[in-house]
Amino acid sequence: MTILFFIVLTVFVAVANKQIGFILMKGSIFEPLRRAIGRKAPASFFAGKLKELFSCKLCMSAQTGLLFFATPAALFGTNPLTAILAGETTTLVTVSIGALLWFTTGMYVSAATMLAWNALEYLPERNRILQEHYEAIRSLAAKKVGAGDGEISLELFCELIAHLEKECDPIFWCGFERLACRKETAEEFLEGRFDADTAQSVLARLSPRLRQYFAKRETDDAQERLALQAEIYAQT
Repeated sequence: MTILFFIVLTVFVAVANKQIGFILMKGSIFEPLRRAIGRKAPASFFAGKLKELFSCKLCMSAQTGLLFFATPAALFGTNPLTAILAGETTTLVTVSIGALLWFTTGMYVSAATMLAWNALEYLPERNRILQEHYEAIRSLAAKKVGAGDGEISLELFCELIAHLEKECDPIFWCGFERLACRKETAEEFLEGRFDADTAQSVLARLSPRLRQYFAKRETDDAQERLALQAEIYAQT
């Protein structure tokens, strides 16, 4: 029970400290302060350090951990600093241990905060990176589609893959390896956009890429699939 309480308390403190740091760094209420610091930073050493503090998640979480969690724990908890501040003892050993525990508490809170911060921002950041990767490849590889010229755009390539995945029976999932059923499905899709001869020509060019895509496809994540589709399309 004690361990569970400690874990729950750690998570609560980490998320709370993360929110404090986020408000200080991004919150609109502190925007005038951040702008003022930014204006003074080039001419003031102290303002320059404050600017660095407000742009560094690790630095901010360490300082807020010390100020809002380690210091109250020292003042009102069982830290030796409590006895020192109350005037009960002032030995060098007690002072050293108290300062060490105060600093260690702050750093522990900071470390837990960074874990919480990174965990909460992982998925949005990963999706942003994958989207940028997809858009970059798309901008380089996308081709204009002429009516009936046999060219296939990235959008049409992605539509074809989506159609194949939709039509494939999930119970007997085989990707594009079972050519008998997958090729027939792809032909039907392409013949709805090109004449029969052009559809056959396009499918002949795309078949190796389709097999390559389904061989590499290891996730149901939409962003990762789009990035993989764009990467393979660029090779066509």
